[in-house]
Amino acid sequence: MEIEEGERYNVRFVLSRRVLERLHEAIYFSTHDKRGMELLKRWFLHRTGGEVASRLKPSAVPSDDLEILGQTELNQRQRLAVKCALEFSGPGVPAIANHPYVVFGPPGTGKTTVLTEYILQVLRWAKVTGTSSRVLVTTPSNWAADNIASKLLESMHGGKADGGGGLLRANAASRDPNGVPEDVLGISILSPDGKKFRRPNWNEITGAKVLVTTCMTAANLRVKYGNLCLQHGTFTHCVVDEAGQATEPETLCSVMGLLTRESALVLGGDPQQLRPVVLTSFGGRKDGLGLTLLERLIDKEIAPLSPFAVDSQGNANAEYTSMLTENYRSHESIIRIPNEKLYFGKLEAKGPQRVLQLDRSQSKKCAVVWHSLVGSERRDKGGSSFYNAYECVQVLDYCVKIHSEKNVPQEEIGVITPYKRQMLKIKKLLASKGLGEIEVGTVELFQGREKRAIVASCVRSKPYYLDFKTQRDLGFLTDFRRWNVTVTRAKELLVVVANPETMGQDPYYRALLTLCGMSGNCFGWRPKVETRGTIGQQQLLLLKQLKKVGLGSPGEIHLNVLGLDRERVMGAKAQRAAAPVIANLSPANMVCVCGKKWVEPPKNSVMKSFGGMHNFMASHGLKPTPDGYKEGNALADAFIALDRDNFIREHQNCHLAQNLESEESWVI
Repeated sequence: MEIEEGERYNVRFVLSRRVLERLHEAIYFSTHDKRGMELLKRWFLHRTGGEVASRLKPSAVPSDDLEILGQTELNQRQRLAVKCALEFSGPGVPAIANHPYVVFGPPGTGKTTVLTEYILQVLRWAKVTGTSSRVLVTTPSNWAADNIASKLLESMHGGKADGGGGLLRANAASRDPNGVPEDVLGISILSPDGKKFRRPNWNEITGAKVLVTTCMTAANLRVKYGNLCLQHGTFTHCVVDEAGQATEPETLCSVMGLLTRESALVLGGDPQQLRPVVLTSFGGRKDGLGLTLLERLIDKEIAPLSPFAVDSQGNANAEYTSMLTENYRSHESIIRIPNEKLYFGKLEAKGPQRVLQLDRSQSKKCAVVWHSLVGSERRDKGGSSFYNAYECVQVLDYCVKIHSEKNVPQEEIGVITPYKRQMLKIKKLLASKGLGEIEVGTVELFQGREKRAIVASCVRSKPYYLDFKTQRDLGFLTDFRRWNVTVTRAKELLVVVANPETMGQDPYYRALLTLCGMSGNCFGWRPKVETRGTIGQQQLLLLKQLKKVGLGSPGEIHLNVLGLDRERVMGAKAQRAAAPVIANLSPANMVCVCGKKWVEPPKNSVMKSFGGMHNFMASHGLKPTPDGYKEGNALADAFIALDRDNFIREHQNCHLAQNLESEESWVI
């Protein structure tokens, strides 16, 4: 169809049902098909202790000194994972004893390297024994599939394994070949004109020893014009990488209708990193669609009797699950908090322990830096995504230091931000300064990636003082899995640019702030007071008065109170002490240079936010006595005064933000 200029067209988007049909087919195979039901029962329904004890080991047990076939030498834990996966899963193992194997790989522990070595060992063993082995490798994303395909390509010397045959990367026809790495493109199948990918035929699939694709493409290959293309037993082994990012039906797409009970299934992933994206609240929360098969197998709280489960001490049955513990990516200080909170204290930093020190004030022993910044979160007109002009400028400053002063290549620097609007603005700002090669993206983009230096911009900067009853709702920023991915991407330096009052309300960010405070790596706002104008004069007076009542400056509150892991910026006692001091500093109505206005709310509106005067007093432990009412009124005054103080501090640099947003290069 030719598009004529000046003509008007109606465009209608139609939802493709193909993905949903494949997911339903996988569930149908597992619940109605005889072979699928048997596979589900033998593999995923937990066995009794007697059946586990009667396990028979196959004759094809590799020797203790396992010959490494890949390009990377393996440590003891990685060798054990490869050996156990070969011993307890797949052809040669008695059917009653055959079961999936799980490789639990925290960040930087070489999970994909272990899976690559496992595949190479399978092909080598097939050659030695003269048997036929065909491996299906699936992932939930194209990036993960390209990653493991590249690793296999390096080790298989141009795609030819020891067992004969080659390596094939199957892509969906809708994928753009321009976004595929050159080495992976060489093992993919293109259409005659080379502009799009072509679906591999039966001979091409069966002629390859290793087929790498996504879970959904594997399901589509099983169906060809209404007839089965790939059948039960087509593959003897199946490896699912990044299984923690695939929904259960998506993982079953790689299994049901393709494998038999004699086949081997190895799942690799980390349930403490990003989950699959499930937009429907009904399916995600009520029916468990957001729960992955990997979590269902190894989470002790979800399945207490599962033999795959990892207990609260990080211990697991080696016949079912191997947890990798040696981190080769990050400095010890970078993985310290994730290790303590998410990985049972089992991780060991084995990589080069180098710290990218930006200046002398930064600690030589800690690679994590917290830059406190009180900015202003905003949204474009009609948009829903947040951005923060102050943090954009600060991110630019750190990127310039890292690249220009420390000579770190732009390709080795990454900027992570949770909001797409902030990502676009940072990209354009960096490009305007000649730093366009620095990768900027959301958390999802950096899953499985690593950089020498990571600068994280948290964006949100609007603490609420009127509602001390509930924690500030930070949305998906409070997801510990997103926090974990953000923190563990860096090798030598992690810089967190954030408002400590806002982000300090989250326990994981608060622990990171505590680490930086104890190491002396807290920089930024302490605060710098603008003395020009009415607001600046009032703020300067406010800081002096707060010091007189023993509260310290807001900057000291950030670094000392939050830095010592306090749950709130100020306790109720401190608020009551500050109330008479703050109440006489500022007028009831203030107008900032940005045009925003603060109007003193009536006292009863504060109490209404708690459900009325009675609930307000009960929430703060006050009794309905004359003294109680008097103290309740004083506490309401403190809330109003603190909200006014927040307005003053939040708008102290509004003239800077106005200048930034007025620049032509700033408009997206």
